[in-house]
Amino acid sequence: MGQSSAKVLRLSQLRRLRECEQVAAVCYRIKNRKIEFLLVRTGGGRWIFPKGGVGRGLTPAQAAALEAFEEAGVHGRMEEASFARYVGRKRSGSRQSSAEKSDVQAHLCQVLRLGPPPESQRERTWFPAGKANGASEKAAHRTKGVPRLAW
Repeated sequence: MGQSSAKVLRLSQLRRLRECEQVAAVCYRIKNRKIEFLLVRTGGGRWIFPKGGVGRGLTPAQAAALEAFEEAGVHGRMEEASFARYVGRKRSGSRQSSAEKSDVQAHLCQVLRLGPPPESQRERTWFPAGKANGASEKAAHRTKGVPRLAW
């Protein structure tokens, strides 16, 4: 019998791999014929798109819609297919060295209306397309989780 090439993983390793899968809601609107993106401020002061893990029983698009609602109060139209993937950082403390890399699927979400977000401690702000990528620099932080977008 030949040796199997299958890699054996412990349950704890599988859980960590699953936790690394995240989705982001790239929330946008068109105002005065220009695209604007909705970003939320993290507890650490970074501006990011609403993002989080994929809960059991949810599709990635449903999870992205839930994150957009919970973090920013977004009611909108979510694209089922992701349009981009990027490597994000999930911080597990206040130190950047403890950041865990995660694979993030980005889904476009056209914002139809905003309500109060259930996570009321989150600050949300609209940024013009050209400034969304550099928004965190104004707050003296770097935004690594914002995919570069071209329109």
